[in-house]
Amino acid sequence: MKATAVQNKLKYFKYNKAKLGAKPGSIFIPKDALPTQVYEHRFNADVLEELPEATVAQARLRLAPEVGFTRWIDIRGLQNPELFDWLESDFGIHPLELEDIASRQQPKVEEQFGHLFIVARMLYLDDKVQLVNDQLSLFVVGNTLITIQETYEDVLEPVRNRLRNVLMPLRKRKSEYLAYALLDAVVDHYFLVLNDLGERMEQLENLLLTKPRREQRDQIMHLKHELLAIRRVVWPTRELANNLLRNDHLHGQDDIKIYLRDLYDHVVSLMDHAENYREISANLLDLYNTAVSNYMNEIMKVLTMISAIFIPLSFLAGLYGMNFVRESANGEPMPLNMPELYSPFGYVTVIVVMVLIALVQLLLFWKKGWFRRW
Repeated sequence: MKATAVQNKLKYFKYNKAKLGAKPGSIFIPKDALPTQVYEHRFNADVLEELPEATVAQARLRLAPEVGFTRWIDIRGLQNPELFDWLESDFGIHPLELEDIASRQQPKVEEQFGHLFIVARMLYLDDKVQLVNDQLSLFVVGNTLITIQETYEDVLEPVRNRLRNVLMPLRKRKSEYLAYALLDAVVDHYFLVLNDLGERMEQLENLLLTKPRREQRDQIMHLKHELLAIRRVVWPTRELANNLLRNDHLHGQDDIKIYLRDLYDHVVSLMDHAENYREISANLLDLYNTAVSNYMNEIMKVLTMISAIFIPLSFLAGLYGMNFVRESANGEPMPLNMPELYSPFGYVTVIVVMVLIALVQLLLFWKKGWFRRW
């Protein structure tokens, strides 16, 4: 994937210019929104009903579950405008909250319209091992939990599998605890993403210690960009967890604060991991620059030794290439004008002298340790 495509995929904030001057609560559906699919789970301690995929129109015709059942409405894709009318008319979702669903928001929690509204960010790696940053909106309306996401893929399948297991305590819980369970699954997946990034950084470090290449520098820069995107998610998620812990938002379960405290601890640990990995990525970039510098020094060292060897040899060759004659035009001898010029062994003698000079220089370089690598 090209670098520009990766950057667009990881772009955290993207403002819709159509919102300029629009009234509060105006909904602008993204142009690339997927068709809306509605899934539904209804469960209690003994029974689980998984209703088939439906459109918004079909889901609106379904009757409410019986008393004692917890209802999870799982909505994927935002393309159908009827979705927002259904949420407002049947569940009392405020237009300002509907506006947040269709726009990119930081993780947050609100309780001001008679129900709990939570925004979280799902981070996972796609088939091309590229980081995906998807928004997950949760509404706790009585004993009904509504989740809304932009794409069809998510990280919530472990929670669905727990619901399918009749032995799991989740089946005995209400919508508030189910909301916590989904948030916990989202946060746990952050660890998987960071673990993958850590393995990639370790591989890059091993490659940089052997022979650095420009492709590895590009990979380091991409990792730094991904870590920045993760940091932008983890920090507000800590505030979300802290807000849930300090306030009685999820008041439907007596012991839920114990689990929220555990969620908060996980987010704090994530912050430490993210900061450590950011430092490691910066060190990797320094390691790349150092390795490239050392590699260039090796090349310059070889060129310097070659130049040092040929400097005296070039001097001798230039000296004996002047070709001054031994006698003047009158036949008078000129002994100072290079007497070796007419020696029968002059050429061989000069070659032997040149070879000896080169060997002496090589021996001197070897004793000084110039042949060792950095």
